[in-house]
Amino acid sequence: NDAFAAALDYLGVSADDLMEDPEMLAQILSYHVIPGQYFFRNLTAGPALETLTGETVQFDLTDGLFTVNGVRISDPDQLASNGIFHVIDGVLLPADIQAAADANRAHVRFIHLSPDFGAAEIYADGVLVVEGVEYGVASEWIEIAGGVLRVGVAPEPGARANNTGIGRVEAGSYVSVVVVGSGSSIRIRYIVEDYTTPAEGRARVSVLQSVQNLGAVDVLANGELFIGALGYPGSLGDNDGVDTRDVPAATYNITVNQAGTTNLIVEGGNFTFDAGGNYLIVVGGAPGNVILFVYSTEPAPAE
Repeated sequence: NDAFAAALDYLGVSADDLMEDPEMLAQILSYHVIPGQYFFRNLTAGPALETLTGETVQFDLTDGLFTVNGVRISDPDQLASNGIFHVIDGVLLPADIQAAADANRAHVRFIHLSPDFGAAEIYADGVLVVEGVEYGVASEWIEIAGGVLRVGVAPEPGARANNTGIGRVEAGSYVSVVVVGSGSSIRIRYIVEDYTTPAEGRARVSVLQSVQNLGAVDVLANGELFIGALGYPGSLGDNDGVDTRDVPAATYNITVNQAGTTNLIVEGGNFTFDAGGNYLIVVGGAPGNVILFVYSTEPAPAE
């Protein structure tokens, strides 16, 4: 059951989805059956054996680790009335299903920007994925299946994740899932990062306004308007709190004013944006104590 739960997460389908697709289910189950009888001693040389699907599985014994298609065989040579079974620690996927699953990969990371929430426990589709994320911290990138993602946030281990958000994560995308707001008005925002290559000599910079009750802000670079009238997520209709620009690679002095005025909210300081880089600037904190966070948003390494 645990192995299938992990496989379903990887495939991005539910148990009900799989039960409603008897062809896929039969293909997966048949891929686990090899005609004939093979004991451990018959498999140590690393044969490739044909399954009921007509595709082969590859056995291997290296440095004491016994595997099939790279999945650990934890309890070999179990006898049944109709053959021999070997307990494995994962589900094997036929090539076409594996290829579809591999193509449907996305990456998410979680950024905690709720100033009074404390360390956050982050859940994805009901599973704890990141523990103890402190305020202002971004997690590492996590690979998931593309599709609908339900994120929940709890204030401590074992606590109920009452603050939830639902968004769609497309295959091939990199999405920052950001926790904003405070108290009973926590919100979860899905920010799609753009990793297409900027033009030569330019960097890509996104800005998020995450301070509740601050109002709209103007973000200035070297005293010039960079992004104007950026509101808290959902507060200005179609303005969802985030905007992106490509800029010449350089060092910029970033300041934030109340929108449409010269009233300074925060003097952020100097930030260097390298050519080809991707950056996320967050206007964070709380009214009267606004802070700028800057994240270099390098994607997860290719596997």
